[in-house]
Parts: sequence; C-alpha cells; structure tokens
Amino acid sequence: MQENKVTPETLEKEPIPQPVPDTFPLEKRDLIFATLLLLGALILSTIGFFGGFNAGFTMASLIIFATIFLYLHNKNFKIGIFPSVCGILAVILPVSFSITSNGEVKFWSFVAVILLSLVFFNALVAQNAPEGDLGILRLVGSSFSNSLSFVPKTILSLFSAEIIKKKGIGKILLGIALSIPVLLIVVPLLISSDAAFSGLIQTIAENSSNAVLKIVIGIILAPFIISFCFYSKLEEKKPFVKSNFKGIDSTIIIPFLSVISVCYFAYLFSQLAYFFSAFRGFLPDNYAFSLSAYARRGFFEMVIIAVINFAIIFGALLLSTKSEGKMGLPSRLLCLFMSVFTLVIIATALSKMILYIETFGMTRLRITTSAFMLFLAIVFISLVIRLFVPKIKVLKVALIAASATLIALGFLNVNRVIADYNCWAYKEGFVENMDVKTIYELGDEGVPYLIELTNDSDHFVAGQAKNFLDKVIQNELYEVEQTKNGYKIIGKRYSGFDEFNFSRKTAYEAVEEYLNSTK
Repeated sequence: MQENKVTPETLEKEPIPQPVPDTFPLEKRDLIFATLLLLGALILSTIGFFGGFNAGFTMASLIIFATIFLYLHNKNFKIGIFPSVCGILAVILPVSFSITSNGEVKFWSFVAVILLSLVFFNALVAQNAPEGDLGILRLVGSSFSNSLSFVPKTILSLFSAEIIKKKGIGKILLGIALSIPVLLIVVPLLISSDAAFSGLIQTIAENSSNAVLKIVIGIILAPFIISFCFYSKLEEKKPFVKSNFKGIDSTIIIPFLSVISVCYFAYLFSQLAYFFSAFRGFLPDNYAFSLSAYARRGFFEMVIIAVINFAIIFGALLLSTKSEGKMGLPSRLLCLFMSVFTLVIIATALSKMILYIETFGMTRLRITTSAFMLFLAIVFISLVIRLFVPKIKVLKVALIAASATLIALGFLNVNRVIADYNCWAYKEGFVENMDVKTIYELGDEGVPYLIELTNDSDHFVAGQAKNFLDKVIQNELYEVEQTKNGYKIIGKRYSGFDEFNFSRKTAYEAVEEYLNSTK
C-alpha cells in the first residue's frame, strides 16, 4: 500500500487551513443598532454624566433603553409580570433625575435602573432563565460577566463584518488607531521644539479637552453596552446548570443561629428597664432619661444590625438543606425569631428617628436612612412569609420595593420636603432653633427657603440665611465679577438642557425675584 508522503510540493497544492476567528455573524441590522448604541453611549457621557445626572441623563437613559428594547424585542416571546414591572420601573425611575438634586437618591436610582434593565432585557431573550432568588443573583452576575468577557469578540466582529470590509471602514479605523501611538511621541516633541505650535496645542487643549474626555468615556462605555446586546441576541445560550450543592447541614446552621438568637433575647430582656422599675438595675447609676438622648443614641447601629440580620437569614434560606423547598422547622423558627427581632429593631429605630426629627428637624441623612429602614421592613416581612411559603421570592420583592422607594423619594423631591418641614416647624415653634446650614446643604431645593429666612425676625437667622444665599449665588448658581460694592452677575453657571432640573429652575426663578426686589 502506497503511503502519501508530505513534500514541499504537496504543501503548496494543499494549503494548511487557518483557524477561523470566533466572531458574531453580524448583519446590516446589527451594525445599524451598534451605531445607534455608540451614539447613545456618547449622549449618555456628554449630557448624562457630565450634565450632573439631570435632565440630560433622563433623556440619554431613555434613548439607550428604547434602542436596546427595539434590538432585542421578539414578538413571538411573551415575558412575565415581574420583568414587565421591572421594565416599567426602569423607564419611570430616570425621570426623577430631572426633578431632584438629592445625590444619594440619584446614586441608588442609577444602580436600580441598571438592575431593573438587566432583569427586563434578559427576559426578552432568555427563555431558560433560572428561577428563585439564587437564580436572579446568577442572572444579574452572568449579565455583568458576559458583557465584560464578550467585549473582545464584539470589537473583532464589528471590524471584520462583511459590510465593513467592503466599505474599507475597518481598515480606515485601523489606520487611525495605529497613528495614535506615533502622535503620542511626535506631538510632545513638536511642542518642545516650537513656541508657536506649543501655543496652538495649548489653545486647542483648553477649548476641546472637556469635549474629548466626554467622547473618550462614551467610546469606552459603548463596547460594554453593545457586547451585552450582541451576546443576548446572537450568542447561543447554554442552559443554566443546576448546582450540585446540596446545602449546609442543619447541625451547623442551628447552633449558629441559636447563639445569635440568645444574644438578641438578652437584648430584648434588657429593654424591660425602660418600662418596669424592677428592671432599673440594668441602667447605669448616673443614667438620666431624656427624649433627645434616647433618640440620638443607637439609630445607625440598629440600621447595621438589621442589614447583618438580613444577610444571615437570607444566607441561611439559600444555603441550608431543604425538604420540599423548606428549611427544617428548628431553623425556620430561629430565622422567624431573628426576623421578628429585626422588625422590632426597625420599629424602635424609626421611633427614635421620629423623636429626633421632632426635636431637631429633618436632614437628608435622617430621611434617606429612615426610608431605607422602611424598605428593610418590607423585605423582612417578605422573609417571614418566605420561611413558610417558598414561592415568595425575596429578591423580587426587594428590587420592586427599593425602586418604588426611590421613585417616591425622587418624585416627591425629598430635599424640598425637608426644607419645607424645617421652616414650618421653626415658624410654628415645634423646633426651637433654625439650622440654616441644613437648608443650604439641600442645594437647589433649599434656595427659596434661604430667601424666605432672610426676612426672619431673628436677626441671627436672617444674617446666616443671607450669607449662605450670597454663597449660593456667587459660587454655585452664577458666574460673578467682584466689584467695589459687592459683585456683578455675568451669567448663569447652568444654562444647558443637560444640566436642567425643575428644582434648579425654581431656584433661579426665586433668586431672580429676590435680586429684583433688593435693587
């Protein structure tokens, strides 16, 4: 039998097959939407992030949401109630950025918009999504990891698509990209060699550095968004494999929960000292009860305890061995006790905060933390139900409750509520002293109330209000020029649509009316 020998001649006739790079099979529609998403990312960076998360962010986030929805939407696939609610909330929540200037509300709303959008968009394409609380965690985690890991494949696919090759766009972009390292070497040398060229570059840099930074951030952000879309739409999904983890044995969980429960029981027992004289021995000898001292002490410690308890109970629910979806009865009873204890802690903390507000007034931290405690109370009630009804999904309840809380804080404009309450309580005599600095720290919402306080009968309060108002006008709202008699307003610091919100509009109207009245 004659053997086939490999010779140089046969190698020339039979070329060695080259490995085909792993890319997405992009069509014209995919490239159009990739372009739209790139523009969306640039808009988000330009008027969203650099606009201070105001009206520009509202518009940019809605544009990106609509673009992704149109790309991923499948008419033949109906999504469930929970992801539909998430999608609606993801559209409503960004609107609050055009209303409030509260930084804490905006930050957590931004996080919530991302999570809500991930749940909604995954439901549009994933028919085999994992169920349960652990499934939601895996779903969100895989969305982030896949968006990151598929970025190289996404970029390679965009550059190697047939339409791009035919037009030569990929080669053009590659040539531009290759020129950048050379420019990084050549331009500094030219700047050092000639004063005129140095002045030209400096002028260009001063006028365009901010714009370039916005574009760069948008370009960095775009591949992650496009990668998420391409992976969700074009990548063949592997079914979520059920974990082989059978849970932690109850002989470990029960002692762990028991020790903590005993500590909490001792705490509850010590509280009898406040209500019955027979237990006064628990209190220090020099203890003097006052509402302000009681209200001030322990609130934030209670918040931390509530969060720790949620992590413990929720972890026990997820990780313990189960029968028919339920933990063993001893474990459930211990979790029930800890949940009820936490609800008592939350009620106590909120009562302390109500007393504190009645004595000293509202602040952003007091109100936002109280709202967080109310949110935790809802979550713990769902935990209690979950102990006996496995169908209840705690993370679904938590995500919806958190979003609803943030929408309420944003649309009610919590900063304005705080300023309004503090001024009302001060005028009515419920609060003895007016904390003018707190009103100033509320930002745009506090400006009309600072103006109101400049006419207060207490000259010290009126003087403080005027000083803070001058500070707002000169350093935050307007560009001014110092003169012998004070200052002269040159123009507004915030004039573009991207920086607009209704609180800022109200602040400008109030200041202009105030300035006209003092001329």
